[in-house]
Amino acid sequence: MQKLSGRFSVIFLCTIIFVVNIESYSQVYYKMRIANCIKVRTNTIEFDVYIKSTGPDFILTSYQCALSFNQSIINNGNLGFSYIPGTSQLFKLPPANGIGVLIHNNIHILTFSSICPPYQEIITLSEKRVGRFRLYSNTPFWGNITNIIWNFEGNANTILTGSGFSDITNKLNHSHLSGSAAFPFSLLVEDGWNLVSIPGYHPVDQNVDTWWENRDKSVNVYNNNTQSVTNLEPGVGYWMKHTGSMLYNTGEEWPSEGIIYSPNYPIKGHSGWNLIGIYNYELSVKGIKTIPGGLHGGLVFKFIPGGGYLPVNILTPGYGYLISLIDSGLIILPDSGNLPLSKITSHYSNNWGKIIITDIKERSYTLYTITDGTDPDNCLLPPALNNEIFDIRFSTGKFAEDVNTGIHTIELKGIEYPIKVKIENTGIKLQDETGYILNTRLKSGEEIIINSDLNNKLLVSNDAVPDEYTLMQNYPNPFNPNTFIRYEIPQDGFVTVKIFNMLGQEVTTLFSGITKAGRYTLNWDGTDGNGKQASSGSYIYRMSAGEFIKSKKMILIK
Repeated sequence: MQKLSGRFSVIFLCTIIFVVNIESYSQVYYKMRIANCIKVRTNTIEFDVYIKSTGPDFILTSYQCALSFNQSIINNGNLGFSYIPGTSQLFKLPPANGIGVLIHNNIHILTFSSICPPYQEIITLSEKRVGRFRLYSNTPFWGNITNIIWNFEGNANTILTGSGFSDITNKLNHSHLSGSAAFPFSLLVEDGWNLVSIPGYHPVDQNVDTWWENRDKSVNVYNNNTQSVTNLEPGVGYWMKHTGSMLYNTGEEWPSEGIIYSPNYPIKGHSGWNLIGIYNYELSVKGIKTIPGGLHGGLVFKFIPGGGYLPVNILTPGYGYLISLIDSGLIILPDSGNLPLSKITSHYSNNWGKIIITDIKERSYTLYTITDGTDPDNCLLPPALNNEIFDIRFSTGKFAEDVNTGIHTIELKGIEYPIKVKIENTGIKLQDETGYILNTRLKSGEEIIINSDLNNKLLVSNDAVPDEYTLMQNYPNPFNPNTFIRYEIPQDGFVTVKIFNMLGQEVTTLFSGITKAGRYTLNWDGTDGNGKQASSGSYIYRMSAGEFIKSKKMILIK
């Protein structure tokens, strides 16, 4: 059989069941249409179904739809038909049952319907999307499918007073509007791992190699769940490793006719971090909403291969972004490209101190020391994909911490030594994990070169020297099995910290040695000096430093 060279031709049969307010009017005029039909892969077609009133508002209590199409495009394949979750604007009556392929008299019919009454949806002059649907086959479809729109006009001129329902069937007065909405597009992709997305549909297919022909094909492309993917979808962000930096352009790497426009669909999100993309134009983070409301109140991050995660105010098509939700729901992107620049704010205070860490490849990241009481929980970073990713953060997962609360660990991944640490607008004490290889104080404007990796961890604390010897209460307390013991010494000297049981018998020595003035934290894992786990009960920890001796009680619970 000869392959079709024309467009995907659809005959639209539709049965709509609805209830109207017969006290106000006796007729309802409505329009249903199919739009944005795209061949996303050789064997996959997606399209939207819309409904709106062309007269007064009416109450839709349920609906049933059936779509029939030119059988020659099937290419003897086995068909599947599904609704794409989260794409309906009928929040009470989205497609919930009856979705599938019905074969009647050797004709394939796509069917979908809403849940049963008593749920009600008000249909107005403003068009609502019933949903986006996906038709797929185990063989490639025939034909060159473009963005065709089918219009269906319905006229309900009879009200069945007995049941309250009107039944409209077998309306074939459809019209075809050929052509596709497309736009030019350019995007800079850098060498190494990138967060990318597709702002629309490629006119050929959505394969990752069609979009990013020079990516590192020895490495997989990953989605939000770090699963390997082959085909891309608008609204989703992806981790993609690229070989060298490159500017992709329509007319060069991509077809000159442009990228096919994608409607601004809601994005289905889950609790935690979500890797998303946006559609055809720049957006302000301030315009993002969720359903239910209030699921997102934090920052949105982009990733720069040479600079790690950075919070952003503006989202740009083609890049991927990470947004955190407190629960599952829909992420609603603004419908307009207008950017409320007056609402753009800084993500940190100018009064915060800076710890600027730069490696030998000139990749740099800035951590902040909070000085104004800001809650560090508002400064949480997304997780890194793997240890190859250039990533610098506090061990709490944040880009800012209050160093006055104690000693904080900085974790470094994907860096190359030597590294430079520079301090601005603050003073800190910088140590390695032991405090004996690296133990220095840096004032604002000073910097230090570190040649060895020191286990890729640095300890940072307030530079102020304590005024007196202090042994603090362990935390947590009670504990199981780990607890932390903090102490401060105002001058260099010999320090010993030991654990005793309630009979006065020594359980273990946590530390014993010469220590410089400063603040320190020890960890007890509930074992004795031989690694044997201690039993539940009360214990005494004691610190000795010169003439200073102090003891405190703690409780181990199993």
